[in-house]
Amino acid sequence: MSKIFKTIFIAIGIAALFMIGCGEEGANKNNKAQINTEKKGDADRLVEEGKEFLSQGIPLKAREKFLKALEVEPDHPLALYGITIADSMHTFEVLNIVIMYINMALDPGFDKAKPIGSLDDLIDAALEGLATDIAEEAVDYVNQCLEKGATEFIMDKPIPIIIDFKHECDVQGRFGKEELYAIWAFNLTVVGIMKHAIALDLDFDMGLVQQIANVDFSDLTKALGEIVDILLAVMNDPGHPNFLGIEPGEIPTYQQAGRELGLGLLKLGEAVSAITQKPADNADDIFGYTDLNGNGAWDPGEPLRIPCMGTLDETQTNLMYAILDVASDLGYSFIDYSEYDPDPANPNPFDLATLNEVLQVLGIPSILPSIEIDFGIMYVNPDPNDLRNKLINILNLLDQILP
Repeated sequence: MSKIFKTIFIAIGIAALFMIGCGEEGANKNNKAQINTEKKGDADRLVEEGKEFLSQGIPLKAREKFLKALEVEPDHPLALYGITIADSMHTFEVLNIVIMYINMALDPGFDKAKPIGSLDDLIDAALEGLATDIAEEAVDYVNQCLEKGATEFIMDKPIPIIIDFKHECDVQGRFGKEELYAIWAFNLTVVGIMKHAIALDLDFDMGLVQQIANVDFSDLTKALGEIVDILLAVMNDPGHPNFLGIEPGEIPTYQQAGRELGLGLLKLGEAVSAITQKPADNADDIFGYTDLNGNGAWDPGEPLRIPCMGTLDETQTNLMYAILDVASDLGYSFIDYSEYDPDPANPNPFDLATLNEVLQVLGIPSILPSIEIDFGIMYVNPDPNDLRNKLINILNLLDQILP
């Protein structure tokens, strides 16, 4: 074979190899693209199935579907967001169970019918298992959503909101970044409350608490005085000397509960602030506001819109902001001296008089004195009876002020 023919043959062979290689690479790319498309289709289908379970009020089934979608497509934005909603619905379910158990304990026939030894046992039974784990998972997925930009979830079917086993309302529309903040605040606040319930002794005479139901609230100041008397009887009941003391071995849980509750309370303010930063076209959002003056933005005094309550009136708005002020002061006090404290050099004890703003909105005179309570130190160096003793001191002081 001549040199020219050899050269041509080799060139053709090399070209053929390249063509085969390119053909295989092209086929592989096509196959991968097809596989990725099929996977995305599977993930989308699982998300839609999860949405269907949300609309049926079955959050754990919805959560399973969203988790499976993430197995197929790890950063699927709707699956990431969907888990936060499903977990929050489950948290509502746990709260409903706790309410049911408390109602059982308040029932006059509870002493004869109760299957468990005390209210403390009942609440622990309601909270054991995945109760706090699911709420903490919701917080973790909120962080993932924010990190990965998964900040929109359209729910075109109504989600039932069940409170005390009653269908209060349906939630439907666009979940956005602001709703993620609200979900974060709700779940972490509930986690803090749940862990307090686990860590503290909650055994007390339910008969004394039943007396609160018989208080006449026509005179609010007098009613508060009667409630203080009842609470003092609960706190000083010799039959339950450890009420609100820390259970043996639960000091770490108690410490964590204080920090998480503080962070959750602070996040409530951030959530409301984020809602007010939305554009005026927010009618389809879960949380929103009404742009009364039509300037395209929220202005102080314009009402917020909240699920199950609709647009807040003036009294409801004032009460909300009064509660947010209390929540903020409590939150900073709870995280004092911890790694979350933004200003360790300056403690933030909670002033009891802050609650007067709430009383004023409710039509009650400002009767609470200025008493600083250093909650932060209670969680740094917990004394098993510190919370109990502080409450007794406050109640004794109020007993001298109220009729």
